[in-house]
This record gives sequence, C-alpha cells and structure tokens, in this order.
Amino acid sequence: MEHFPNYLTVIEGGCCRIPGKTSEVMFICPKCKADAIEWKSRGK
Repeated sequence: MEHFPNYLTVIEGGCCRIPGKTSEVMFICPKCKADAIEWKSRGK
C-alpha cells in the first residue's frame, strides 16, 4: 500500500449487506496495475 496506494485488489465490505448485491466494480489504471505486479514479482 505504501508503494502503490491506488492499486487495490480488495474492497472491504461494511456491516450492512445490500440484498442482491454480491460484487463491486473497481477501476484500476493499467499502468499502475502492471507496475505493482512487476514490483511484487521482484519480491519486495
């Protein structure tokens, strides 16, 4: 999170459920995603 704060792969739910809603849409910049994956693969 320190290095890539805008690359979130998890959306935390709250305590209130919305009937019929089981997923969420996330918009992640493709360059940010690629950079984060590369950084992760280097074992940082």
